[in-house]
Amino acid sequence: MKLRTRITLISLAVILAAILVSGCLLVLLSAQNSIQQAEESALSQSRYMSISFKNAVNESAFFSAAGNARSSLIQYLFREYARRTAGDADFILMHGSETVCNTSGYQPDILMSYGEIRTLGASYDAVEYTTVKAGNEILFLTRQAFSFAREPYTVYMVSNITQVYRGL
Repeated sequence: MKLRTRITLISLAVILAAILVSGCLLVLLSAQNSIQQAEESALSQSRYMSISFKNAVNESAFFSAAGNARSSLIQYLFREYARRTAGDADFILMHGSETVCNTSGYQPDILMSYGEIRTLGASYDAVEYTTVKAGNEILFLTRQAFSFAREPYTVYMVSNITQVYRGL
């Protein structure tokens, strides 16, 4: 084989390898960007829900209500704001360790224990979040704790981001 033919073949191999490597890097960066956008969107949705719900409770007759009336009011407000915010996410309200309202069918406190929990925000309004695999689904979960009348409440959000991963 002539030297010119060898040089041409080696040059083609180097060019093809460079195209393959840069294409793989582009796909990986695009995948990371898609996942990050899905997580940021879910975090925004979670924070919006929590802030709206807390404000609604603070502006309602919650603090003057007692017993069952207080419980019914908080359930109603939570369901209403969860319905308005939902999109493709489900929300869960816990009072201490008791589930007040769950629109997801999941037990988020258990699911969150399977993932690496990350935190966003200051300690007084921090949102904890993680991504876990549950069966064939990939779920993005958030948790935000707060209190009303010195009683602890936690809002969880479960967002199914399986389609983002399938799309990749």
